[in-house]
Amino acid sequence: MLKSTSILFLLLCFLMTAITNNSHGQCGVTPVLSSQGGGPNLESNIHGGATIFDPGWTAYSWEWEVNNVIVSTDSLLQSQGYFLPEGFSEVCLTIRATNVSTGDSCTKSICNIFQSTGTQVFSEIVVSVSGMDVTAGGYDYGGSLQNPISANIDWGDGNFTPGGGGVHTYAVAGDYTICRSAYSSQNGYTSCRKVSVGNGGSNIQVTLNTNAIVGCYPFSVSGTSTNPPLINGVIQLTGYASFPPSQSFTNNGSTQFPILPQYPVVPGQAMVRMQSTDPIHNSLIDDFVPLFFNVCGVVPDTITGYVFNDLDANGVRNPGEPGIPNVQVALISPSLQYFNYYALTDSIGFYSILAPNASFLVAPSTLPAVVTFPATGSYILDGAVNDTFPEYDFGVSTVNTVISGNVYLDFNQNNIFDPGNDALYNYATIKAENLTNGITSYEISYNNGSYIFNLTTGNYRITATGSQLDSATANPDTIFINSTGGTFAQQDFGLSSPVSGNLGVRIFGSGEARPGFNYQSVINVQNTGFDTISGVLIFTFDSLLTASSADTVSGVIDNLNHTVTWPTGIMPAVSSSIYEVNYTIPLTITLGTPLNFQAQVITDPGYTDNDPANNNDYFIEIVTGSFDPNDKKVDPVGVGLQNNVLHTDRLHYRIRFQNTGTATAINVFVQDEIDPQLDLKTFLMERTSHDYDLFTNGNVFTWTFLNIMLPDSNANEPDSHGFIEYSIKPIQGLPDGTEIENTAAIYFDFNEPVITNTTLNTLQTTLVSVLEINDAVIQIFPVPVTDQLTIRGDFGLSIKSSIEILDINGRSLHTLAIDQSKGVAMTVDVSSLSAGLYMIRVTTGDQVLRKMFVKN
Repeated sequence: MLKSTSILFLLLCFLMTAITNNSHGQCGVTPVLSSQGGGPNLESNIHGGATIFDPGWTAYSWEWEVNNVIVSTDSLLQSQGYFLPEGFSEVCLTIRATNVSTGDSCTKSICNIFQSTGTQVFSEIVVSVSGMDVTAGGYDYGGSLQNPISANIDWGDGNFTPGGGGVHTYAVAGDYTICRSAYSSQNGYTSCRKVSVGNGGSNIQVTLNTNAIVGCYPFSVSGTSTNPPLINGVIQLTGYASFPPSQSFTNNGSTQFPILPQYPVVPGQAMVRMQSTDPIHNSLIDDFVPLFFNVCGVVPDTITGYVFNDLDANGVRNPGEPGIPNVQVALISPSLQYFNYYALTDSIGFYSILAPNASFLVAPSTLPAVVTFPATGSYILDGAVNDTFPEYDFGVSTVNTVISGNVYLDFNQNNIFDPGNDALYNYATIKAENLTNGITSYEISYNNGSYIFNLTTGNYRITATGSQLDSATANPDTIFINSTGGTFAQQDFGLSSPVSGNLGVRIFGSGEARPGFNYQSVINVQNTGFDTISGVLIFTFDSLLTASSADTVSGVIDNLNHTVTWPTGIMPAVSSSIYEVNYTIPLTITLGTPLNFQAQVITDPGYTDNDPANNNDYFIEIVTGSFDPNDKKVDPVGVGLQNNVLHTDRLHYRIRFQNTGTATAINVFVQDEIDPQLDLKTFLMERTSHDYDLFTNGNVFTWTFLNIMLPDSNANEPDSHGFIEYSIKPIQGLPDGTEIENTAAIYFDFNEPVITNTTLNTLQTTLVSVLEINDAVIQIFPVPVTDQLTIRGDFGLSIKSSIEILDINGRSLHTLAIDQSKGVAMTVDVSSLSAGLYMIRVTTGDQVLRKMFVKN
């Protein structure tokens, strides 16, 4: 049985004003666009065959445009093999006609909006039972002439019948699941039914009642089921037109699909699917019907703007700056199942896109140029119905200025790079300020100390703004370049410093600590001085963990004392080394348990460490059950509930991102609006997972990972991750209590941004000394606790000390005064506490000791 051989039906939705040009009176041609569904002749779905000619008039030219592109010069749009893409397309037909009797000629045009639902395959199965004989067939929708549908029947007893239908005799009575698979070369669909054979069992029948063509959306549909009647089921729209939520139905009841802002509706075709449950066999029954509809009374949004050549690269469309033709501008919305809302700019750079009332990202296609306006390179529409959208303009400047050079450590300070004496330096931050338009770009020296800017016309100030070298000075201090185009090479910077050697250490976790999953501690040892230095790294991990491996291989693991030790070797000036320790978080660890880590680097004899204060670091990771793979963290985290840090602290930020979609992310963009309380002059790039470009506009920093080709987590989980690490210091002179917040937005291609968590630090002049401690210092048990919690410490208490229990919000719930010199052990009744995560805070002198526990 065949309801339809294709789902590629196109619907005429809006009729736009025809354009007429007639040199002598009445034009004797009336163009008509016809949309026909059904039948195998898909190439005739849109045609001009219904065009009306007055007596004596005939056409001498046909011209078809789809989204402003000429695709055919034949009377049939698809006669040359052209098929509309999936989605929303504007189709225009222009006919040039002549009157053979009078010699008059004229031109008429007509434009319609069409919705193409593509070639997605749907199939349903229809089964009838007579004794031991079962007849199975079905209905198919979808495919195309190039991708016809094939089908077969799986009878559920090891037998198959090609062709999608037939009769089968079973050898043994019983219940069987019969499946009908329909497929093209592109996709497929399988529908199954469970039936009773040879035992008189009841078999459900389902019918979806609706017209094949309906008028306005919203519309109503109803479903009927028999043998026996069913009362439970859902009806949903399936396909490319829209996807509002499923609607439940009652047998013979009517169900309506409302228009909702979060589920924008596009006029066209959808598949209506009714799904019921067979209570006898506990199996699902599907019924499909194709449905055509308009969105009567709803005016589509019109998005307009210009793409122009920003000759002075100032981000403003000034008089005399020409538009750029043939640039594709696209609207991207995750609320829709296809992404075909786009238009090409015309001869003056103007574009106009019809779209449903939905939230969209507006952006031009990739250009061999720099988008100077807007700063983010795209706009975000709020999705509200709005007939007065502003123009969304894009300023584009040709990349015609190349500025490049090297950054080196000038050991003999002669302001010249001497290959035998000096060293090329990676990870210096170079800033190019366009004094013409205020746009600032950053590049990082990598690949043997080299940096390169690809910029537009402008008057540039180039400076080496940051490096890991303590007390660094750069020579030259500033380079000025006034460019109308050209290459400016060998713009080198030599760095020097009076600081000899300086070892420092930092700890962070590469992911989240989840029971049963791998976890990795990462320790970064740096020499930020201007001379060589060496030492020994001692890393202590939580006693609940067992290290499975350490990288580098020189690490000596001691799981008895929970340490890993490495010799750093001789570290050159301004260098760093990464050390990693791997564990599997035990399944027995309770969620909410803090894991404590400590690292210390000890300078070898014969070397002088300029600043021993940064030779220790402490880190806590809380065991969690789930996590967001796109997040932002700051180090130091800070002290107390407000995460207090010193005014002089350098804040290290780490932005993580992961492609958890269903396809490779071609490009990734990360945007971070730096808190205005942070000093941009102290910004330092530290590490990234992939090559990148960094652009700034004021305090908005945008990292672009072009052609990153980040695989999705389903296809390649380990390689689906990426990260950015940078550091920056607060502006000096701010009052105590100043809060610093930071949030990042992550864009995967043109999807809506993923917004990370917000980090918080509060600036203070002095801090209470906080020691995040391990079990050797303070112990609490049992964990988790039900009634009585024992606290045991070995931390040298002063005369006035106290122990507090705080809830997760920092509120003090219980305080105990203690007056003992050492080895305190106290029991606290926590039976009245609600289940959850709490903190023990021990205050003694100027030291605060903290530890988390879980109450059952």
